Parts: sequence; structure tokens; C-alpha cells
Amino acid sequence: MSSNLKRFWLYQTLGWGSFALLNLSVRGYFSHYAVGELVNSMSLFAALMVSTGLLRLYFHRFIEDKSLGRAVAHVLLGALLAALLTTALVALVLLPNQELVFGKVIPEAPSQLLISIPNTLFIILLWSLFYLVIKRQRLLSQREKAQEALQQSLQAAQLDLLLSQINPHFIFNAINNIRALILEDKDKARQMLTELSDVMRYVMYADSGALIPFQQELGTVKQYLSINELQFESRLSYQLDIAPDCLDVLFPKMMLQLMVENAIKHGIGKRVQGGRIDISARCETGCLVVEVVNPGSLAPEGARGEGIGIQNIRQRLQLHYGEPAHRFACKAAFDIRADGENVVACLRLPLEKKDKEIA
Repeated sequence: MSSNLKRFWLYQTLGWGSFALLNLSVRGYFSHYAVGELVNSMSLFAALMVSTGLLRLYFHRFIEDKSLGRAVAHVLLGALLAALLTTALVALVLLPNQELVFGKVIPEAPSQLLISIPNTLFIILLWSLFYLVIKRQRLLSQREKAQEALQQSLQAAQLDLLLSQINPHFIFNAINNIRALILEDKDKARQMLTELSDVMRYVMYADSGALIPFQQELGTVKQYLSINELQFESRLSYQLDIAPDCLDVLFPKMMLQLMVENAIKHGIGKRVQGGRIDISARCETGCLVVEVVNPGSLAPEGARGEGIGIQNIRQRLQLHYGEPAHRFACKAAFDIRADGENVVACLRLPLEKKDKEIA
């Protein structure tokens, strides 16, 4: 027996049991609690349990996916049949056993049972309305959960697709540089190969839909920079300014790497003399603020376009922190601006730690 069916019969027993007890209390008050009233209430309880149990099956068969008019007609018909069945079951118990139950034969008993049919019908109609409303709410809840699960699956697929856009030429350049380094410094080549392996493992096997501690992302970025230093040599340097209270804040995987990759590609890589990349992180007013600064310039506003890396960042922010994200005190945002001879990429994220948001 399924958990839903067990719950149904539990509620049936409690509901109709309470109704039978109320019926016994009211009728028993006027009959001085004769034994016959107890039998009458118990038979009514059993009859209602049977008739509404069958009515539930009738609703499953004839109301699912029907138009409103046909559904109402089936509710009325089903309730009427259940009321007649309830009356018939009570009659089968009481009428043949009147002397045993009441101590005498009551001539008007059959007519009294017939007169009670409208009352029984009304009670069963209330039960039907209550049952169908609960059933509809449960179906809506199940559909919402299914929709949410589908949305999460689609979001994970989108994140996987976005992560697959990470610039592949970095891998080829790194492998070629390591191959060249083998002839010059085998130990350093081995170290670089290990770091490249760690970076690729981080990209391929971490959960794309999950947020990770910023410290973990920062560690991978350091390895990424070390590999790039192999290619750019003295043309590339970097400096970190990370507030300690930011290290355990949850962060979208590979987003800082994309910011650094963008700084190397459009900043350092286009300058003969290279330059330094400054990476800073601080926590303020409910936000984690991460900035990546590199030497360079931005194209004029009208002629400026966004590369895959920046588009990737913006799309992933929407997936991670978009609707319904109003629960966050800080709105996620990314912008890139010129600051003198430098370009500043600024990322703002909600201050969020494991299983807890910091308002």
C-alpha cells in the first residue's frame, strides 16, 4: 500500500470516526444513550467508509482530465450513488435487527432512512469537495516539483555548455610550452604538467551547478596564472589582495578564471612589455566584490563588443542568481570599465556561505 493510500485511509478513519462520535453524542442525548444509537452510529461510520472509499475510485476513473461541466455532473452523480449506498448499508444492518438493537420494531424506520438521504447526500458532497480540492492541490504541488526539477536539469545543462566555452587554445599553448620546457628544465616541466592536470581536473569533474568556496577557485586561478607565466615569462606578473573573510564565500566555478583569462588575452597579450594583473576581493554590505585589474584600454562605447568570456560571465550570473533571487541582499552584477591606463573588471556577488546567506 502506497503512502498516499495509507494517508487517505487514516484521514478517512479520523474524519468519519469524529463524525460518528458527534452523531452519537447528539442523538444519544435525546435517547439517553441507548445501545441502539451506538449501533446506528457505528453502522453509519462503516457505511460512509465503504461508500466514500468507492467514491474515491469513481472520481479517479471519471473525473481525471474532464471538462468542468462533465466533472460537476460526475461529482453529483457519484455523491448521489454514494448516499444511496450508505443508506442501503445502514438499512441492511438496522432494519432486520430492530428488536435486537432497539428492543422493538419501529414501523417508521424505513421512511426515516429515506428522509435521511438528502442529509447524507449533503455530507458526502462536502466530503467530495474537500477531497477534490486536496487532490488538486497535491497534483499542482507535484507538477511544480517536476517543473522545478526540469528547470534545474536545464540550468545544469546550460552551465555545462557555458563551461565548455572556456578557451581551448590555452590548453594547446600550455602543452606546447611544457613540451619545449622539457628540454630546458625537466623538473619545472613536471611541475607545470601537474598544475595543468589539476586545472583540467577542476574544470572537468567539479559540479558545474554548484557554488564552491572562493578559496578553492582562487587556488585554481593561481595554477592557471603559473602556467601562463611559462608562456609570457617576464611579461606577466600578478598580485593578490584577498580579504581573509572572503575565502569561504561561495563562488561560481571558473568565473574568476574567465575574468583572469580575459585580462591576459585582451590586456597582457596585446602589450609588448606585458604587465601586471591585480586581483582583489573584499566583503562589503552583503556583497563579495572581486576586481581584476590589467593594463590596457577599452574600445569606444559605441564600437565595444563583448567577447565570449564576458557573455559567459553574464549568462552564468543570470543562471546562478537570477529569478527568483530577491532573497539575496546583494544583487549579482558584472561590469568592466576603464580606469586611466588600466581596465577594471568588477564582479559583485551575494555574500553566501555553505547553507547560509549572509545578509
